[in-house]
Amino acid sequence: MSGASRVVLGLGGCVDHELTLSADVLEQLVTEYGIRAAELASPPPVADERDLVVSILGYVARAGGGEHFVASAPALATFAGRFPHRTTLGGTSVRAGLLMSRLGVPSTFHLVSIDDTVRRLLPPDVEYICSGGTDTFDPHLIVQYDRGLRIRAGDVDITAAFPNRLIYVNDPANESMLLADGLGARLRAAEIFLISGFNAMRDKDLLDDRLRSLRSHMLQLPPGAVTYFEDAAYHEPSFSRRVREVLLDAIDVYGMNEDELQSYLGHPVDLLSARDVAAALGEVQALIPVPTLVLHTKYWALAAGARAAEFTVALDTGTVLAATRYSYGDDFTDADVDRLRRQPRRPESVAFAAALRDRLGDGVRCVPGFALDVAHPTTVGLGDTFVGGLLAALVRKDRRLSGDGRPRNEAGVGWRKTVETLPANQPETFYRGAGRIAAFRNVPASIDRPEDWVGSVTSRFALAPSGLSTLSDGRVLAEAIAADPRWWLGPERADSADTGVLVKLLDAGQRLPLHVHPDRRFARAHLASPYGKAEAWVIVSARPDAHVHLGFARDVASDELAGWVAGQQVEQMLAATNRIPVAAGDAIFCPAGLPHAIGDGILLVEVQEPTDFSVLLEYAGFGLADGHLGLGYDMALQCVDRGGWTPDRIDDLRGGADRLLPASADEFFTARRLRGGDRLEQGFCVLVVVAGEGRLTGEMDDLAVRRGDTLLIPHAAGPLHVDGRLEMIRLSASGR
Repeated sequence: MSGASRVVLGLGGCVDHELTLSADVLEQLVTEYGIRAAELASPPPVADERDLVVSILGYVARAGGGEHFVASAPALATFAGRFPHRTTLGGTSVRAGLLMSRLGVPSTFHLVSIDDTVRRLLPPDVEYICSGGTDTFDPHLIVQYDRGLRIRAGDVDITAAFPNRLIYVNDPANESMLLADGLGARLRAAEIFLISGFNAMRDKDLLDDRLRSLRSHMLQLPPGAVTYFEDAAYHEPSFSRRVREVLLDAIDVYGMNEDELQSYLGHPVDLLSARDVAAALGEVQALIPVPTLVLHTKYWALAAGARAAEFTVALDTGTVLAATRYSYGDDFTDADVDRLRRQPRRPESVAFAAALRDRLGDGVRCVPGFALDVAHPTTVGLGDTFVGGLLAALVRKDRRLSGDGRPRNEAGVGWRKTVETLPANQPETFYRGAGRIAAFRNVPASIDRPEDWVGSVTSRFALAPSGLSTLSDGRVLAEAIAADPRWWLGPERADSADTGVLVKLLDAGQRLPLHVHPDRRFARAHLASPYGKAEAWVIVSARPDAHVHLGFARDVASDELAGWVAGQQVEQMLAATNRIPVAAGDAIFCPAGLPHAIGDGILLVEVQEPTDFSVLLEYAGFGLADGHLGLGYDMALQCVDRGGWTPDRIDDLRGGADRLLPASADEFFTARRLRGGDRLEQGFCVLVVVAGEGRLTGEMDDLAVRRGDTLLIPHAAGPLHVDGRLEMIRLSASGR
């Protein structure tokens, strides 16, 4: 048996005629058939083309999606002939398998009908078995409509608030759902078995026979195989319960969309209310008690159940690929996937995911959807695309780390990256930015904050969890590392979740206050931390007159410093410091204890020890009451280096062109400049792309990168190669 049988996808497939509605044709049909607005509220069963038009208009008015049986196959053909349309393969299992084939995950389809159109459109790496004895052709009608579609004719005046899709079916083969004799044999080596398609059946006795037959075939599944059931709109709604009665105890994962959820509950659910969704999950889990429930919507995707955490990556994979297809259509490229990953997640979805996790804890994992504004999106089969992406990730879930802490290689793995492209993480702070971070990262300036904490497992002082980074799939980075430190940090750090470093983008829209950070000795004695806060700056851009204040230029007595701070005598303090001009490309190490202030007009990358300890020598002009870390200034000022720093000592804080920092920084962290052609050695680190564009390639990764990207490199990625005309900064803790 070939490797294709690792995944078996069933139970039926079809040929689709896909079309996009246009207002002029629909308005003509409204007039021709004398359709009235009142009919749209409760459309009749679809027996002819007039009923079909009424049904479609009713969905457009509600911006809804659905699936229906149509008694008249000629009505489908007549309606499709009124619009330009294309012929594709359809059905949840087939569309999921087509995506998996693109991802290098072969599968076996169980089909109930076949003809030359299907044979021509199937990918060459897909195997299939078919229960149909002769060729048949009964295409489904797939109707898409765009947001803003407006139909005005007679007293009908409706506008679509959202894009969506509708499915109309008259397909005897899928209605019969005959199972092939060879299905059980194909299941013997399966790791994944997808079940879908019973929703098209209309005969109860025939349904019972097919369910009994399926249970018999499923006895061949090996221990540990995952059975995934994807729900759908049943042409005979009462059949849904019967299917669950027979199959539920054999289902590991049960998937549905928001339409199916609300249909089961009998009432609408506010999909951005954590309270409403938590209540809805409780109701549907009582109705459908499966080990794992997967719910995918236009706003987010989630897994609920005791093993929900195991589905986080799979949820994100499905979400990314569905969003890519929504934006770029069926012919999307790897570059489109990379481009999509850089898009921001919906802010309201991010907030919802956090609120739901707070409410339900580890029993749920929720991945936010993307903020997308697409004029002509693809809405057909997005749920199927999500399922295909999720299942492909589950197939590779058996990846295990080898002895060196790296993943074993797998064929076709380029789509599954170990490298994480990080979303922005901009906690609130007390000083102004100037929009440079958004411009640098090539994203809308929706949040104009002056700091972006990159790959952070550090919280703001006394404000946890603010400051912690979240991965693109919704996981908190600190939790992800704690769950698998070997993957992230390497085998020598398999018992630690400590990255040893914090990286920031910093946009000084005003001069920062003069302040100082304690060293490790002081932090251990007074702040219960093994880390102080040595830091270094790599200047990305700067105004011509940009400068920093760094160290006192003369010795300052303790009582003089205390008097300055108590009286907030800022001019005297600044006058006593070294004023250092800076320009793009400069790199400066700032040891713990050294007073400093970053001037206005600078965008920089900062690398530091992983704390948020700052003693503010200057605070009144920034709306702050104090800045002594709760220690009182008598104690806090003991961490200040009050010695005079000469120009020669200041020069010693600068590094070279590629090894950016001086040897005195090696105890704390490293910063190295990389360009196209360089090799990135194995090890956990943060990368900030500061110029150009190119690719980052390795055994597991092939990723397009450009200026403004911030990347997290786990140890498991192995060595990587930098290609293209670009420049990036590699930042890591000392020795990593």
